Amino acid sequence: LTVGVVLAAILLGSIFFTSGAYERFLDKRLFQDPVVYREQTPYQKLTMTAWRGKDFRLYINGNIQFSSVDEYRYHESLVHPAMASAQHRNRVLILGGGDGMAAREVLRYADVDHIDLVDLDPAVTSAFRDIDLFKGLNEGALSDPRVKIHNTDAMRFLESSATLYDIVLMDL
Repeated sequence: LTVGVVLAAILLGSIFFTSGAYERFLDKRLFQDPVVYREQTPYQKLTMTAWRGKDFRLYINGNIQFSSVDEYRYHESLVHPAMASAQHRNRVLILGGGDGMAAREVLRYADVDHIDLVDLDPAVTSAFRDIDLFKGLNEGALSDPRVKIHNTDAMRFLESSATLYDIVLMDL
């Protein structure tokens, strides 16, 4: 029994100390391009890859979220039809969108006074607000004084908010 416990402790200890290298090995097998950012948050695993310094791809839990080469197609079609059809655009609510790219498109309208951006994971909004590579993708939208970030569940936010919005966008 003592030998079994010692062997199990050695095995668990070696797994613990080599898990980072093993994770990097798996990332190389999973992602075809070099990994430039990786973070495991309490909610999800974030991975950013780069291809020739031109195409940055964000993966959440191994699933691609966007490619910087063509993300504008999604974000422009999400934002501009709603913004163009609204009578007023002063207050905008974005549910999700922690990458700040929907906010970037909303901020192109001069009459926007305030954006509430609700994203569950503070690691996402922090990365896309503070890391140069990421904030370059959203043109610094998350640092704009008109943007207020709420790191909470979207449903809880809606249940607790009495604010009326001119436009509500769901970038989930």
